[in-house]
Amino acid sequence: MVNTIFKIIAGVAAVLIVVSVIVTVNSVKKLKSRVETQGVIVAIEEDTAEIVLGDGEHKALSPVVEYEANGRRYTFKGKYYSTSMRVGDKVTVVYSADAPEEASVKTGLYFAPVILWALSLLFVIAAAVYYILKSKGIVQ
Repeated sequence: MVNTIFKIIAGVAAVLIVVSVIVTVNSVKKLKSRVETQGVIVAIEEDTAEIVLGDGEHKALSPVVEYEANGRRYTFKGKYYSTSMRVGDKVTVVYSADAPEEASVKTGLYFAPVILWALSLLFVIAAAVYYILKSKGIVQ
Protein backbone atom coordinates (compact mmCIF):
# COMPACT_ATOMS: atom_id res chain seq x y z
CA MET A 1 0.00 0.00 0.00
CA VAL A 2 2.77 2.43 0.97
CA ASN A 3 4.69 1.67 -2.20
CA THR A 4 1.55 2.27 -4.24
CA ILE A 5 1.00 5.68 -2.63
CA PHE A 6 4.58 6.71 -3.42
CA LYS A 7 4.25 5.48 -7.00
CA ILE A 8 1.03 7.45 -7.48
CA ILE A 9 2.52 10.67 -6.08
CA ALA A 10 5.74 10.24 -8.08
CA GLY A 11 3.75 9.33 -11.20
CA VAL A 12 1.59 12.44 -10.94
CA ALA A 13 4.74 14.52 -10.41
CA ALA A 14 6.35 12.99 -13.51
CA VAL A 15 3.27 13.60 -15.66
CA LEU A 16 3.01 17.19 -14.42
CA ILE A 17 6.68 17.80 -15.21
CA VAL A 18 6.25 16.48 -18.76
CA VAL A 19 3.13 18.59 -19.30
CA SER A 20 4.90 21.62 -17.78
CA VAL A 21 7.82 21.23 -20.19
CA ILE A 22 5.48 20.92 -23.18
CA VAL A 23 3.37 23.94 -22.18
CA THR A 24 6.47 26.02 -21.40
CA VAL A 25 8.13 25.17 -24.73
CA ASN A 26 4.91 26.03 -26.59
CA SER A 27 4.61 29.35 -24.74
CA VAL A 28 8.24 30.26 -25.48
CA LYS A 29 7.82 29.34 -29.17
CA LYS A 30 4.66 31.40 -29.32
CA LEU A 31 6.41 34.40 -27.76
CA LYS A 32 9.40 34.14 -30.11
CA SER A 33 7.23 33.94 -33.21
CA ARG A 34 4.94 36.81 -32.25
CA VAL A 35 5.11 40.56 -32.65
CA GLU A 36 4.71 42.74 -29.55
CA THR A 37 2.67 45.91 -29.37
CA GLN A 38 0.78 47.94 -26.80
CA GLY A 39 -2.93 47.48 -26.40
CA VAL A 40 -5.54 49.04 -24.16
CA ILE A 41 -8.30 47.36 -22.19
CA VAL A 42 -11.54 48.79 -23.57
CA ALA A 43 -13.95 46.66 -21.52
CA ILE A 44 -14.14 43.88 -18.96
CA GLU A 45 -16.82 41.34 -19.94
CA GLU A 46 -18.43 38.45 -18.13
CA ASP A 47 -17.93 35.10 -19.80
CA THR A 48 -20.91 32.88 -20.37
CA ALA A 49 -19.27 30.03 -18.44
CA GLU A 50 -19.91 30.18 -14.71
CA ILE A 51 -17.29 29.18 -12.19
CA VAL A 52 -18.51 27.47 -9.04
CA LEU A 53 -16.43 28.35 -6.00
CA GLY A 54 -16.85 27.37 -2.37
CA ASP A 55 -19.03 30.39 -1.60
CA GLY A 56 -21.39 30.13 -4.57
CA GLU A 57 -21.43 30.84 -8.28
CA HIS A 58 -19.36 33.61 -9.85
CA LYS A 59 -18.96 34.83 -13.37
CA ALA A 60 -15.58 34.56 -15.07
CA LEU A 61 -14.27 37.86 -16.41
CA SER A 62 -12.19 38.60 -19.50
CA PRO A 63 -10.54 41.82 -20.66
CA VAL A 64 -11.49 43.11 -24.11
CA VAL A 65 -8.31 44.51 -25.61
CA GLU A 66 -7.86 46.83 -28.58
CA TYR A 67 -4.54 47.15 -30.41
CA GLU A 68 -3.14 48.32 -33.72
CA ALA A 69 -1.19 46.21 -36.19
CA ASN A 70 -0.17 47.13 -39.73
CA GLY A 71 -2.28 50.30 -39.59
CA ARG A 72 -5.48 48.46 -38.62
CA ARG A 73 -7.26 48.27 -35.28
CA TYR A 74 -8.11 44.89 -33.84
CA THR A 75 -10.06 43.82 -30.77
CA PHE A 76 -10.01 40.50 -28.94
CA LYS A 77 -11.25 38.99 -25.72
CA GLY A 78 -8.33 37.94 -23.53
CA LYS A 79 -8.26 34.55 -21.83
CA TYR A 80 -6.35 35.82 -18.79
CA TYR A 81 -7.87 38.22 -16.27
CA SER A 82 -6.37 39.78 -13.16
CA THR A 83 -8.33 41.75 -10.59
CA SER A 84 -5.79 44.55 -11.06
CA MET A 85 -6.90 45.03 -14.68
CA ARG A 86 -9.02 48.11 -15.32
CA VAL A 87 -10.62 49.66 -18.40
CA GLY A 88 -8.05 52.05 -19.89
CA ASP A 89 -5.03 50.04 -18.67
CA LYS A 90 -2.27 49.45 -21.18
CA VAL A 91 -1.21 45.83 -21.72
CA THR A 92 1.40 44.17 -23.87
CA VAL A 93 -0.22 42.29 -26.73
CA VAL A 94 1.48 39.63 -28.82
CA TYR A 95 0.10 38.75 -32.23
CA SER A 96 1.01 36.67 -35.26
CA ALA A 97 2.70 38.70 -38.01
CA ASP A 98 0.92 36.52 -40.60
CA ALA A 99 -2.47 36.81 -38.88
CA PRO A 100 -2.59 39.96 -36.74
CA GLU A 101 -6.14 39.14 -35.61
CA GLU A 102 -4.69 36.20 -33.63
CA ALA A 103 -3.56 37.91 -30.44
CA SER A 104 -3.28 37.46 -26.72
CA VAL A 105 -2.20 39.41 -23.66
CA LYS A 106 1.48 38.58 -23.11
CA THR A 107 1.07 38.07 -19.36
CA GLY A 108 -1.51 35.36 -20.03
CA LEU A 109 1.07 33.24 -21.85
CA TYR A 110 3.01 32.82 -18.58
CA PHE A 111 0.02 31.84 -16.46
CA ALA A 112 -0.36 28.14 -17.41
CA PRO A 113 3.37 27.29 -17.23
CA VAL A 114 3.74 28.94 -13.81
CA ILE A 115 0.73 27.09 -12.38
CA LEU A 116 1.87 23.77 -13.85
CA TRP A 117 5.44 24.16 -12.55
CA ALA A 118 4.10 25.07 -9.09
CA LEU A 119 1.92 21.94 -9.06
CA SER A 120 4.85 19.85 -10.29
CA LEU A 121 7.05 21.17 -7.50
CA LEU A 122 4.33 20.46 -4.94
CA PHE A 123 4.09 16.82 -6.03
CA VAL A 124 7.88 16.40 -6.19
CA ILE A 125 8.15 17.71 -2.63
CA ALA A 126 5.31 15.44 -1.49
CA ALA A 127 7.02 12.42 -3.07
CA ALA A 128 10.38 13.34 -1.51
CA VAL A 129 8.86 13.85 1.95
CA TYR A 130 6.97 10.59 1.68
CA TYR A 131 10.13 8.75 0.57
CA ILE A 132 12.18 10.23 3.46
CA LEU A 133 9.49 9.41 6.03
CA LYS A 134 9.24 5.88 4.66
CA SER A 135 13.02 5.35 4.71
CA LYS A 136 13.18 6.52 8.35
CA GLY A 137 10.36 4.17 9.30
CA ILE A 138 7.98 6.96 10.30
CA VAL A 139 5.52 5.85 7.63
CA GLN A 140 4.93 2.12 7.27
